[in-house]
Amino acid sequence: MVDKHDNIQRDGLDMNTLTNGNLKRVFVFGLMLVLAPNIKAADKQSNLIAPKSHSTIIANCPKDIRPFAKGLSPKLITTQLKFLEGPTWSRLTGKFYFSEMDFNGAQTNGPEATIYSWNEQDGVELFIENSGTNGLLAENKQLISMNHDTRSVNTFSLTTKERVLMVNDFNSTKFNSPNDLIKHPSGELFFTDPDWQLSGRTQQTPFTGVYKVNVKNEVTLLSTKFIKPNGISLSPDNKTLYIGDYSHQIFAHQLTENNELGALSFKINIDSPDGINVDCAGNIYAASHNEGKLYVYNPQGELLQSVYIAPKITNLAFGGKDLKTILITTGNGLFTLQSTIAGISTTHSN
Repeated sequence: MVDKHDNIQRDGLDMNTLTNGNLKRVFVFGLMLVLAPNIKAADKQSNLIAPKSHSTIIANCPKDIRPFAKGLSPKLITTQLKFLEGPTWSRLTGKFYFSEMDFNGAQTNGPEATIYSWNEQDGVELFIENSGTNGLLAENKQLISMNHDTRSVNTFSLTTKERVLMVNDFNSTKFNSPNDLIKHPSGELFFTDPDWQLSGRTQQTPFTGVYKVNVKNEVTLLSTKFIKPNGISLSPDNKTLYIGDYSHQIFAHQLTENNELGALSFKINIDSPDGINVDCAGNIYAASHNEGKLYVYNPQGELLQSVYIAPKITNLAFGGKDLKTILITTGNGLFTLQSTIAGISTTHSN
């Protein structure tokens, strides 16, 4: 135990010579020292300069409950659209965004695609025609997009809708058809590049890869071991990268200090994994395309729950004010599902 008398003496005060007035001043001064960090922290929160950090969200996240209530079923929004993919939530606009792909039309540069938005207040609205997009990720005032039409990674402004190229090749060879993405707090973007929407175009890269793009738009190839990598996501602590593959497995890889693929923590066996997301407790949500089910696994990869959604389920995104509304895209319908556990921002910084 530390002696309080010793602490005061180290600050140049002698307990024996302190008067009542001095004692009061010492008490007030000490109280100010104790409260100062809390006052500063409260002041920062009141300014609302930045969103909550992961640590704050995770600290308030329940870890002893299941995400779905017993007997829960999805709510249908519409079946009037075609094949849907790539949902994301924007805190800026208070809307979800997703891609529609037309596999019945001309596919010279992959299926024609359109970006739509949705929320409860406004319903489904057309956002951008001829977008050529699959996966989307809302970040601040833009959507980062996986584009199969130009086999590239781009951004679309949420205000002007202007499209800007980020990257379209690795070592001067074109990507196949960029599919899904997730962003690390470091600013690095991870994305998958299968060949689903190559549509007869010449394959320039002799593999289907997983890549990362840094803040300077420099591309690093992370892996060529996957058959057709698809969904991708990050654990809440940003230390594990989840990658779904056509081998009917989800791979949980630790990230190295340089944000490259490290040791394999575990694998999840799942039929045709498509989109992947996580909640604040670290549970892993995976869409099984062939089964039409949404599976939920704990952070160790053990099955918790499953819910049937619809045929050809493709992807999911957490959103809404409390991040407990899950928007689910499928081959012929758009759905929502309510979770008891909040998700985290898809960008991990939005």
